Parts: sequence; structure tokens; C-alpha cells
Amino acid sequence: MHFKWIFCFLVFIMISFLSAAQLSVDAWLQDHMVLQREDTIHLSGQTKTGQPVTISFQNKSVDAAVDEYGFWKASFYSGSAGGPFQLTISSGRESIRIKDILIGDVWLCSGQSNMEWKPYQGLEGGEELIKDAHHDRLRLMYVPRNASSVPSNATEGNWMKCSPNNVKRFSAVGYFFGQAVLDSVDVPIGLIDATWGGTRTEYWIEKEALATLPSWDTLQSKLVADVSGEKLNAFPSSLFNGMIAPITEMPIKGVLWYQGESNVDEPTSYADFIQTLIQNWRSVWHRELYFFQVQIAPYAYDDLDKANMLRSVQSSVALNDPRSGIVITTDVGNWNDIHPLNKYDVGMRLARWALNRVYDQKEIVPSGPVFQSMRVIRHKAFLTFDFMQYDDDDLFLPLIGFEVCDKDSVFYPANAYMKSNRVVVSSPYVRTIHQVRFGYQLQTPPNFFNEVGLPTVPFWATRPEEED
Repeated sequence: MHFKWIFCFLVFIMISFLSAAQLSVDAWLQDHMVLQREDTIHLSGQTKTGQPVTISFQNKSVDAAVDEYGFWKASFYSGSAGGPFQLTISSGRESIRIKDILIGDVWLCSGQSNMEWKPYQGLEGGEELIKDAHHDRLRLMYVPRNASSVPSNATEGNWMKCSPNNVKRFSAVGYFFGQAVLDSVDVPIGLIDATWGGTRTEYWIEKEALATLPSWDTLQSKLVADVSGEKLNAFPSSLFNGMIAPITEMPIKGVLWYQGESNVDEPTSYADFIQTLIQNWRSVWHRELYFFQVQIAPYAYDDLDKANMLRSVQSSVALNDPRSGIVITTDVGNWNDIHPLNKYDVGMRLARWALNRVYDQKEIVPSGPVFQSMRVIRHKAFLTFDFMQYDDDDLFLPLIGFEVCDKDSVFYPANAYMKSNRVVVSSPYVRTIHQVRFGYQLQTPPNFFNEVGLPTVPFWATRPEEED
């Protein structure tokens, strides 16, 4: 009987607390934000028990469903691009007003240090690149670092207007992408910076998704960690829980992903991780998100073969997904610095993929040459490529970066030139070409670009069996 009275007392206290709860709404709904256009926006929060809740937006009102404890949910359609607008949530005598909202496209910028890299840390081009970063229709949200063992439902991230001071501490790659898209499309752009340097792909994937992988037993053993201050002894799913889960109720258009340097040691596992991450994020957002990746840049990794394998995985996954794309960085890396300072070209190349795939600007070439086919005639290999169409009939510039081998798999540097939009490859050391690869020796940057100056995607091709 004693325990029964204690239980009743606790229930009374809880009901009293809920009855006194003030009107609240999801933390991500803030002044200056961008809401995803032409999408359903789901809101939730809390109010005093029994009080109705009404959401007013663009001269339309929606009544929320309120449960017996005062928790409420509501949905409304965002509509076409435009703004600024005001959204009001009312309950009894209380109201919350969210001001200066734009309706446009929201892009999540995520990954490790090269996506996290901020202009104040140094840029090729320096302050000049961001001195005019006053764009009222470009809004920025920074998600603070947060590693968690369980999914969080709130973020301390804040939306802010785009200005030189705010851009200084925002993802440089993300900003240059947003600026380029905004310049080409009459749609407000929102950018979310959720990044953490030195982190592995599996840290960004939901635990339930990781549990489907063959490597789950090994991953499980890493699910214990200490997190203090800026130091992270991270573990699988920790950054999904702390930085991604809190924003999954916020509709987005797509993801810009620059990561992989920390997974170079296990390129075969990376294939599982990156595909699982893409599927997982599309699942938790309930949308077929666009997912544009940046290939890791040239660098003096301890194991160059593993780095090249990881690049191959990155391009293969991206180029086999109709809502994805890959940015090549063979010409903008720094062999002695894992953080190349040319973030401008990376952001612009991401924007090319978005303009071509998302905004239907088909005249924008999204990529450098992508290997398509190989035919071997005697001692020469003739290669064709997508995303390459020179006006000149013949281009005899010697091309750097090609290697060939016969069936013994010993590669030799190859002579290569372009003729009639095909690349002709040969070597005096290989009588019958069995394989051709490109972009595997990156100490000397390749000079093979398409007509708009985009570098070729590294590849490894084998002669068709019927030609053997």
C-alpha cells in the first residue's frame, strides 16, 4: 500500500508538471532558417494539457493534434520558393513567432575535416573569396559537435544569415557550393554544417543500419567511449545520434559528403559503410535524397594502394547511383598536406552536379571524363569516355597518368594521346594490353581534362574477354 501511494504521488507530480509546461516547438525551427520548398513540414512540441494548438503560415492555419499530456504534432505544406515569411504557433494566451523564414532548398554538408574546413583556417585565395559574402537568400546553420551513445532529439545549432563573419566559421566547401547554386537558380538556399574532423564513416550511421553489416560484431566491440571537450574517442553511430538524428525531422534536398581519409586503412569495408550511410540517411529522412560526394585528394598516405582502392569505391558508388555524383580532386590536392586549401573548386564542382541533376541545367557539364569502354587492337588500347566532347578533331597533347599491363599484371607508364574524342594508349614494354589504369600515381597530377576543365575520374579497366 505504501508503494501505491508513492506511485500515485509521482503521477500527480508528473501531471502537474506537464500541466504547467510552457508552449514549445522543435529546436531546429528558428528565425532566419530555410524550409524545404514543396514539402511536408512536420512540427511537434508541448503545451499546457488540454490547450489547443494552432499553426499559422502564409495566411493558412492548421490545428495540431494534442494528446492528454500536452504533446502536440502538426503538419503543413511549405509551398513554393520565396519569403521572408513568419510562422506563428499559438496555444491559449501563449504564442511563438518564428521570423524571417525563407522557402527554398536545404543541403546538408557533412563529413570530416576537409568538409569541416573553415575559411579562418586558411584558403587558397584567402579573405578575397569571402569578402563579399553578403547573401540574404543564403542561410547557414552550424550543428555543434556532439557524440552520443543514444539518439538525441534536440540540437543547439543556430540558423544565421550569410555574412563574411558568419562564413569565416562555416564549411568553406559548403559555402562555395551554396554561393554557386544561388547565383544560378532563383531559389533560396539553406546550408547545414554537421562535420567533425578525423571521424570515420561508421560514426555517422544509425546503429540499426550498422547491425545489418557483416562487420557488426567487430563494430559492437567499439561501442564504448569517453567523450570530453573537443577530444573524441568516437564509436560507431555516435555522431549519427548526436548530430544527425536531431535534424532528421527537418526536410532537406540532399547531402554533400566529403569524408574517407579516416577509412583509408579499410577500403573494402568502406564500400559497405558508404552505401549503408546513403541508404540509412535516405531512410530516416523518408526521401530519395541527392548525395554528392568528394573523392579524397592526393596525399602521401602510408599505403597508397589502399588510398587508391578507396577512391575507386567512392567513384563506383557515386557513378552507379542516379541521384549521386563524384567530385574529383586530382588537380587540387596537396601531396604533403591532407588538408588542401583549394576549397573553392571543390565547392564549385559539387554545384555542377547539383545544377545538372537537381536543377535540370543540362548544359552544365557535371563531371570530368568518366571511362566508358575499351577496345584493344594489336598493341594499342582505344578508350572512350562520357562527359567529354572536344570540338577539335585531333588533340595530340601527351596525356600523363596512364599505365598499362599484360596478363602478368606488371604496370608500365603508357604513352597516351587523344584522337577523335578517344584516348589511344600504348607502351613499348607491353605487347598485348590486358589492363589500363589512370590516376594511380598522383605525385604528378594528371593533365587529362575535358573541354570545361574538369579532371578525369581515376579508373582501372580490363580488356573485354571476347578480345582475349
